[in-house]
Amino acid sequence: MGFEDRLNGADPGQRVTADGEWSARQLAQAMALQRRRRRLFGRPLTAMSVLAGLVAVGATAAVASSGSYGPPPRYVGDLTYERVIETESTAARCYLTLGVEPDGQTVDELTVRHFEKAKRFLASISVEQLAAEAEAGDNMWSDARRRELARDEPDLELVNSMLVAQISDEFTAQGLLGHGVSLQTEYGCEPR
Repeated sequence: MGFEDRLNGADPGQRVTADGEWSARQLAQAMALQRRRRRLFGRPLTAMSVLAGLVAVGATAAVASSGSYGPPPRYVGDLTYERVIETESTAARCYLTLGVEPDGQTVDELTVRHFEKAKRFLASISVEQLAAEAEAGDNMWSDARRRELARDEPDLELVNSMLVAQISDEFTAQGLLGHGVSLQTEYGCEPR
């Protein structure tokens, strides 16, 4: 068997003349056959690649989301205060957590000094005394608290937030906010 017969016998789609030249028709047939082969070979690999990618993404998502169930962690600040707010129709245990934190947007050369001063001021606040003053006082926050508590179904979380706003006003009056210092808060109420 000669060279030409071996080539034609190995792959009948490729017809080579004895002098090694291809006719246009033979060239087109050979190219079409090669394209078909590549497409048939590439499909399983593509499908396997996509499947492997989906498995990898799914496994990553499962690991990443496994710790995200349940309530988010509470903010751990410098001062935490809990109390029960009772009205005629409802009662709730309310909490507030306050912390002095650095604020990168307002940093200046006095930031360290302001930060230390704000920390000392927060430590000196008596939330119980401030809450008592808020209930008996004659200021904007006291009036708002009394109006909300007088409603048929008061929003106790709103009442609690007014105490947070009053503390924030105290910080502003002392000139402790800004200069790289911010007051972070978290508050809420849980029905009893």
